[in-house]
Amino acid sequence: MNYTELEKKVISRFGFFFNYRNAEDEISDNAGAFGADEIVKVTGIDSKVLRGVLSSLIKKGLINYGDYYDENDYFFVFTEFGINEYYRLNK
Repeated sequence: MNYTELEKKVISRFGFFFNYRNAEDEISDNAGAFGADEIVKVTGIDSKVLRGVLSSLIKKGLINYGDYYDENDYFFVFTEFGINEYYRLNK
C-alpha cells in the first residue's frame, strides 16, 4: 500500500502506544489505542492536518474509532492490519 509522508510519520509513531514489542502479542492482546491529542504530541502535526491523516488511515484500514470519545478528543484503536503495517514499515 502507498502512504503519504504524513501517513508514514503517524504510522511510525504507533509503537509509542503499543503494549508489546512484537506484532503477534500486540494483536493477541488487542489493547493498543491512542487519543487524538496524544498523536499530536508525538508527531508534531497540527491537529487540523492530523484529522485528515487519521481519516485516511481509517479508510486504509490501519485504525478505527474506539468506543470512547468526548467532545475534545477522539479515541482510536489499531487494526490487525495497522499493527502489521507498523512492524513491516519499521523493521
